[in-house]
Amino acid sequence: MALAFDLGTIIGNTVPIYLMTYSKYIFNTITKLSNVSQERVMIEVATLRESYCFREFSNIGFVLTKRNLSDPLTKKMNSKILENLRALGNLEHSVNLWIIH
Repeated sequence: MALAFDLGTIIGNTVPIYLMTYSKYIFNTITKLSNVSQERVMIEVATLRESYCFREFSNIGFVLTKRNLSDPLTKKMNSKILENLRALGNLEHSVNLWIIH
């Protein structure tokens, strides 16, 4: 959230933050305020939930794993999403669920 603030200060405008996840569990935990059963993610989820409640990020989206851009960026694999990004210069992938503030 500090990055959005710093960028907003530099350019003199608000910079929206979009939170995207391919984890349905994380998406539901943040947006539905359900309980966290795994201790290892409690702090991260609490931080994201607080940011969500205070509207520090604009929208939250759930992306299917097969349409996730981070996989081809971090693993050796072929990806139409990454190929299109390289060829066209824009990111076109669908979001399955959106919560828009």
